Amino acid sequence: QTDEALQRRVEQLSALSDISRELTATLNLPRLFQLVLDRAAEATGSQAGALLLTEDQRAAPVVVAARGFDADDLDRTPLLSLVGAAYRTGRPIGVPDLRGDPQAVPLSPRTRAQLVVPIARGDEVLGVIALGSERPASYTADDRSFVTQLATQARIAIDNARLFRRIEIARDRLQVILDSMMEGVILLGTSGQIALANPRVERLLGLPPARIAGRPVDALLEDASLGAAQRLGFTPQDLQALVGALQAGEWEAARQHAPRQTFEVAAPGKTRVIDRSAVAARDDTGRGLGMLLVFMDVTEERALA
Repeated sequence: QTDEALQRRVEQLSALSDISRELTATLNLPRLFQLVLDRAAEATGSQAGALLLTEDQRAAPVVVAARGFDADDLDRTPLLSLVGAAYRTGRPIGVPDLRGDPQAVPLSPRTRAQLVVPIARGDEVLGVIALGSERPASYTADDRSFVTQLATQARIAIDNARLFRRIEIARDRLQVILDSMMEGVILLGTSGQIALANPRVERLLGLPPARIAGRPVDALLEDASLGAAQRLGFTPQDLQALVGALQAGEWEAARQHAPRQTFEVAAPGKTRVIDRSAVAARDDTGRGLGMLLVFMDVTEERALA
């Protein structure tokens, strides 16, 4: 038994690094939820399991992933169960043999031992990982430690996936607005990529959105046929400095690298005079999305001046 426990612990420690990479690479929330539960169950030898989360502490948690039982059965379980106790206290709870605890509600009729570990952000409990085994006294202190570490990784991955989704929603809303504008608009994201470019960018600057959107600025600068820096009113060095400031989250420095600028750009049949301004773009939570560059054709105004 000692050798078996040691081998399981070694496998758990090895699995944590692999799981971390898997979670980091997954932004699809349902897939992420099931991945967390599957890895927890596999590493602890559990036959049943559930992952429950809530968006609001005032609301009851709901099952977002399950294995080894009918999730609808757990949804109807009152929060007097082990799941509810772990959710309320924020502490892991284990019962070696459910037959000795008449108030405990098993995950499945065959569950004998149960382990429930909260997923927490500070003092806020976001959800729980609930595991059930058909063998009594099957969960060790090492199992509890492993699932607790996995819960921490899961919380980070879930936060990242939810943030990515919020950014996607904000970006899609912004794209609809941008497409209707007369000005050319480019969103330079905090990752250093051109996150958005509206159709007017091609007419005003000669940069087709299909060739620049979604590409890193470094790659655009390497494409000599685009002349991206000059067409955006930057030197290559200034554009790289702007990207560096955004990636570092240095918003004041980013604004200094993108001052209001009037410049000329060659267009088919004529040279346009372009006025460029910049403003920080943020989502509905105030988190920075990047720098919004707005380009206005002031050729006629300059000719009349």
